Amino acid sequence: MESRPSQTRAQDLVSRFFILQSVLFLLPLATTWLHPVLLGNVRNSQILLVFIFIMIIVKKNITLDALLAWRCPPKLWNALALTSLLSFLATGVTHYLGLRLNGEDFSIFDWMLFNTNYREFMTSPICNMAAALDVCHHFAIHPTYIMIPLAFLHRIFEEPLFLITVHSLALWSAIIPLRALARHFLKHDVLVAAVLLAYLCNAYVGSILNHGFHVEVFFVPFGLALLRAWVARRTNWWVWLLLFLSVKEDGALYMIAMALAQMVLTPRDRRSYALFSVSLAVLALNLLLVQPYFLKVTGATVPSYLRFWGHLGSSKGEIIQTILTQPLSTVTMVLKSHWYILFGALLFVPFLSPLALAAMAPALLIYGLSNISHMREYATYYSAPLIPFLFFGLVEGGHRIMKRNLRVAPRLILIGTFLFALTGGGYQKFPLIAFQALWDLYEARNFLWTQARPLICAQTLLYPHLPYEWRIQPLSTECMQEPAALTVFLRNSRYDSYPIGAREFLALRASVPGMRLVKAWPSGLEIYQTLP
Repeated sequence: MESRPSQTRAQDLVSRFFILQSVLFLLPLATTWLHPVLLGNVRNSQILLVFIFIMIIVKKNITLDALLAWRCPPKLWNALALTSLLSFLATGVTHYLGLRLNGEDFSIFDWMLFNTNYREFMTSPICNMAAALDVCHHFAIHPTYIMIPLAFLHRIFEEPLFLITVHSLALWSAIIPLRALARHFLKHDVLVAAVLLAYLCNAYVGSILNHGFHVEVFFVPFGLALLRAWVARRTNWWVWLLLFLSVKEDGALYMIAMALAQMVLTPRDRRSYALFSVSLAVLALNLLLVQPYFLKVTGATVPSYLRFWGHLGSSKGEIIQTILTQPLSTVTMVLKSHWYILFGALLFVPFLSPLALAAMAPALLIYGLSNISHMREYATYYSAPLIPFLFFGLVEGGHRIMKRNLRVAPRLILIGTFLFALTGGGYQKFPLIAFQALWDLYEARNFLWTQARPLICAQTLLYPHLPYEWRIQPLSTECMQEPAALTVFLRNSRYDSYPIGAREFLALRASVPGMRLVKAWPSGLEIYQTLP
């Protein structure tokens, strides 16, 4: 009996691979209960699937041409999109219900929305720029205009799950323009699907997803949508530009760099001059008017984030002067950051896209010069401004190779996308739901509603689970010393209590005279009160 042609075997194999990948997006929701470390993620089972896939290709001698001839059925595209969407949403929800969202980051934005609607514009009690027992204006740190329409929506959906859902949806929605870009440059469905998997499963996107809402997440879908409109020469590119610039003040730097590169690459493209002018105007507006105004309102002189570059100077002017006058030291610091890991997993294919490299250059410089390891490693949410241009560089760079060597390019892209998806430590995780702690928090809230609450000093881990209406401040000696202040702390090593752990809390408690334990629960949740 004659075996089926290689092309038919390849069609079946690739289709089954992506069907199984769709299943793997949701499988950890069940298997995490068996072993949360080994089975509470997509990555480990995906490594096994890819290994089996490659072994079958080798054993059955399936050719590259047969793989490139694969056509993805519409139902399979839809299955990949739907299961990955549900997976992203589930990650956000399980981090919330598993007490893995820390108010040090997430609740800054969450409370900004509530305070804008009911208190002061874009203020938050959790802010490392504010004095103890005070609030700060977030626009004094980062002008983030995209938060204004979210504040209106938050009035309708007034709970933390609103921002959790927005975060997951924003990060997932980037596959829509990315798929269009991959099709434009790479043509073959198997390469397009591989690029999408590299986006959905890589450690950088997984890390952004795991760490809850950060406004930088909008750089990813808006950036890719802008690049898609730019390549297709659509007239709506300016809409995506304005949305990109509304995310944060550094967005203007990436657009200015992109405009300058476009001027060099295609001098006759008038859009690049408009891109440059608008971006420069927005940068000047943010740095010369908006940020100084809110700094003055807050009572600060410089944004608190400048300490990340404190080794270069105490002001923006000093930092820039150091960079310009010490170029060798600057280049050395940047080269020691993790750029080679970021690009190396993609076999340096994005290096072949001058436009992508130019747009990424400001972020690579800013992060490379930081004294914060997370920035230098592009960890947590810091990779967000890089992601859209990195993937644009991947597909455009792949296109450039395909024009010169059709045989090598697909192999490079397939190997690079699988490497990028399967390496790195920040991959998407599904924490166990903290049933006991959630129940204890429910009882604690009910108890506190019956008490006088002039001030609550709360562990930042608990912020997302406490009512917006209460006056709450992060744990500090100043807060805990206030007469009749209530202190809420979850003493349980299973949960991240950054920036104050159990040991630091015990030291704080010992330093405040007159504190007594009011109530305790099985999970380790405790309420203390400072006697007048």
